Amino acid sequence: INSLGAKLDKIGVQMATNRKNRADVFKVALVGYTNAGKSTLMRALSGADVLVEDQLFATLDSTTRAVDLDRNHKILLTDTVGFINRLPHHLFASFRATLEEAVEADLLLHVIDLSFPYYESQIATVEQVLHDLGLADSSTLRVYNKIDQVAPGEEERIAAAYADREDAIAVSASQAINLDALRDKIRAYSVAGDITLELQVPQAEGRLLAHLHQQGQVLAETYKGNDVCLCVRLEKTWAKRWRLERFVLA
Repeated sequence: INSLGAKLDKIGVQMATNRKNRADVFKVALVGYTNAGKSTLMRALSGADVLVEDQLFATLDSTTRAVDLDRNHKILLTDTVGFINRLPHHLFASFRATLEEAVEADLLLHVIDLSFPYYESQIATVEQVLHDLGLADSSTLRVYNKIDQVAPGEEERIAAAYADREDAIAVSASQAINLDALRDKIRAYSVAGDITLELQVPQAEGRLLAHLHQQGQVLAETYKGNDVCLCVRLEKTWAKRWRLERFVLA
């Protein structure tokens, strides 16, 4: 346990450094009880090779990967340490430091192991920890994982937990079941922060114009003298980063 605490402290310091460079991208964090399948889901969504291991605290540090939802929407997806019930009090501060990625996230994916008979109690544990971290009101999407492993005869009862809920979806990360629908839901949260701007940008700003085409959706484009007039839809964070208010048409 003491060794675990030291590792958590070291990881927390490293993560604080990494976050400084990620302020302008929509951030999604995977949270959930240990062994819920977060790392498997991380690998399925990102295509990245991450540790997948069936043991307590297999993922101690948080792994972050860039994920393209489509041509215009990129997110940063982070896998965090698994939650447990009755975490020793002296470890909580260190544990919290490793979850700062979740604190900073725009969206939490609460991954739930449907194959576990008492998954409701694990949901309660995770939600209590999120409350203790001050994240009870964060945007959260419940991801009911391992739908392919549900016990026979339990399908209808379990389906009632997520049916007709906008903030829930059932998937199998290992079998790639319903992952496209999950991406669509994540995208819906992401585009909620999009804005549409009418801009007049000098052609000399070639790099900026290229960024607008790469990171945004150009709805209309005309030329006026040495300027390019655009109607573009993009994330608010990009508008702030590029100081687009300089080019907004009155």
